Amino acid sequence: ASALLSRAQAYWGLNRLVEAEKDYTEAIRLVSNFGALYRDRAQIRFGLGNQDGAMADFTVALEKDPFDADNYANRGSLKLLQYDFAGAGEDIRKGLFWQKGHPRSEYMLGLLHYSTGRYSDAVAQIDRARDLGFRGSEASITRARSLYYLGTHEAAIRETAEGLQAFPAQYDLTEIRARARLARRDFALALADAEAV
Repeated sequence: ASALLSRAQAYWGLNRLVEAEKDYTEAIRLVSNFGALYRDRAQIRFGLGNQDGAMADFTVALEKDPFDADNYANRGSLKLLQYDFAGAGEDIRKGLFWQKGHPRSEYMLGLLHYSTGRYSDAVAQIDRARDLGFRGSEASITRARSLYYLGTHEAAIRETAEGLQAFPAQYDLTEIRARARLARRDFALALADAEAV
């Protein structure tokens, strides 16, 4: 099982997901009690477009390790993609119950607010996640979009500028900035951003 896991992780690192899934499946057959194997295979299955398989594996990972906030965040993220907002919220909050201040779960709660049109709550929640140490381009993207939909275009432009300093290749931020500049009638700058995207 250990040899299979090592090879599976190497395949995963090389983005050879079909081979990685096969080795994880074989490792699970040999050692079925480790939740981390199901968690990893779920991520691989998600990468292969198998959302049902990923959901099943995330669920088993939670059964094996029901106090892991990351597992709840993983399954909650998948539920968000499936527009199961109630289920996503339940999972995210369970993770936060077991690990208060879990940065990724705090961000996921912000993403849930954004997904359900609660943009002010999304901004406040993302700020909380950042205060707790969450870093990533997704926080900048979600916060900038929330600010844009709130009609605070100057704040959205500032958020995208700060995000692009940290994540210069993140075209989503440039696209949001283009929309905010267009809303402000800064047509030349909006056009430059749109062309860059």
